[in-house]
Order: sequence, then C-alpha cells, then structure tokens
Amino acid sequence: MHLKTLRLLILSGIVGLSVTACDSGQSSKQAESQPSEQAASSAASCNRDCLKAIVDQFLDAIVAHDASKAPFAATARYTENGQQLALNDGFWATASSLPDTRIYAAEPDNGAAVFFGRMKENDIAVVVALRLKVENKQITQAEMFVARPGERLYNAEGMTPQPIFEETEDPATRSSRQELIDIANKYFDGIEQATGSFVPFDDDCIRIENGEQTVKNVSRGTGSSDGKFNLSAMGCKEQFNTGFWAYITAVRPRRYEMVDAERGLVFGVVNFDHSGTVKTIDVPNVGTIDLPPRLLFPYESVIGELFKIRNGKILKIEALVIAAPYKMPSGWE
Repeated sequence: MHLKTLRLLILSGIVGLSVTACDSGQSSKQAESQPSEQAASSAASCNRDCLKAIVDQFLDAIVAHDASKAPFAATARYTENGQQLALNDGFWATASSLPDTRIYAAEPDNGAAVFFGRMKENDIAVVVALRLKVENKQITQAEMFVARPGERLYNAEGMTPQPIFEETEDPATRSSRQELIDIANKYFDGIEQATGSFVPFDDDCIRIENGEQTVKNVSRGTGSSDGKFNLSAMGCKEQFNTGFWAYITAVRPRRYEMVDAERGLVFGVVNFDHSGTVKTIDVPNVGTIDLPPRLLFPYESVIGELFKIRNGKILKIEALVIAAPYKMPSGWE
C-alpha cells in the first residue's frame, strides 16, 4: 500500500474515533438526564383522581388483609408508626373497616398522595394518616401512622370531613411550592424558639390533632398543672406566644413529602424531641408555671402534619401524633 494512502487511512480512523467519542459523550449526558425526566413523566401521568384511586386501593387492600390487592411495586417499602414492616403485617392484619371519614391531598407532579381518616382496628376506632409515593401508577413508598386509644391526644369522633383541604386557591394570591414549605418551616421554627412572632397564622387558624381540636377549645383545659391558664382555649398565635412549647427541645428532621400549590397544601413529617429537662415555663402575664408530670421525662413525638395555607397564612392544620421512644426516627430519614 502506498505510504500516503496509509497515512490517510490512519488519520481517517482517528477522526472517526474522535467523532464516535463525542457522540458517545453526548448520548451519555442524555442518558443521565432521562431517569429524572422519566420519573417526572411517570408521576405526572397519574393525576389527582388517579392518586386518590390508588389511595383507595391501598385502603381496600389493608382492610382485606391482602397487599396483592393494591398496586405495589416489587421494591415497595412500608413503615407503620416509624417502624419498617413487611406488607400484610401490623395494621394490615388488624384493620377491620374502611374509613368513614376521608381527607385527601395530592401532588401529581411528584407522585405524592396523603390521606387522613377514621377507621377501625379489631372494631375499635382509630385515627390514621397515610403517605404514598407513586411511580408508573405503582406504590413505591407507603408511610402509615395509626393513633390508637391511649395516645395523649385522641378523639376519633372528632375526625370529621374537612372540605377546606379540597378548595382551590386564587392564582393571584396563592403561594408557590417553596413558599408553602417556607411557611411550614416557620411554624416549626416558632415551636423550637417558643414564639409566634414570625409565624404567619390566619386569625381563624384551627389545629386538629388525632381528631382533637387543640386550639380555641375551652373545654379541653390543657395548660399548666396548677390551672393558671388554659392553653387549649387560645388561638394558634396566642398559644405560641406563651412560650409553652419550650419543653419541645428540637423539631428535627423535617420532611416535606407533598406540596400542592393549587390548593395551598403542604404535608410534612417531623419529630419533636422532648428531653424532659424543662420543668417550668415563664408565661407572659401569667408568671412561672410548673409543667405537668407527663412532660417531665424524655420521649419523642412523631407527627404527620397537613397545612392549609391561604394568602400566605396558616388557616388549618390536620395532624396525626404518636408518642415514641426518645430520639426514635420516623423511618425515612
């Protein structure tokens, strides 16, 4: 072969390899971006009605004691009150009736669904909260909380329908996804710092915990052990400003698993640390009060909390709270 021809063939080969390498690199970048795009597409393909239907399938399956009746992915993970369990274990074996009260929330773009309701377990009323992660119309994550009789806060009869969570917010005044998260964070910052000064509460704010209304509820009578003041009778901001929450020594971690800007909703799962070291609180205009005995030992509160935010202010809170061993994680950190 002529030397000049040989040189041309070699150069052609080098150029060809270089072009192939460039194409390969471009394809690699596209491949890296595809999983997230596909995930978003698969989540978005299941709208609110679809997510609600999958929640209902989950509830039907749990009462039937048969996880095969719900669309679980092969790799699905399930926790109950912070403990990882196998499907068909725990509440799967004891649930005895479908919910007679149902509150739904959803974020289609993220494949996230949330549910609060009243069910029965071995014919005893319980309050439940549920978070699902849905991909390709299959459940990949299921996080369930069950509040049973014996919890400090418990009023199954108080778990009633809350149409406000279905109301769409005015596009001109609704908060963005990040703004909703920031507002929820201010709520938990206010608890940690024992003040409501910067927490954007609506004047009509109401909080329900395990079916129990814990604000503007004169009959509840929660507060100091000596009866100096009634915390439950106060409004949301007024409660925070008493400084009473100082016995909650940390709110961590904070997971915001579902945010629906169209309806002004954000659902978070948080842990309240109660160290048991705070024995008294200095309440403005009241004086020093002694905390009740139930707060004088270390324990954890694991909480699923759904906020309704309107015009940048917290209007309604639906929460499920369970007591747990001190520093116990919620199962998804």
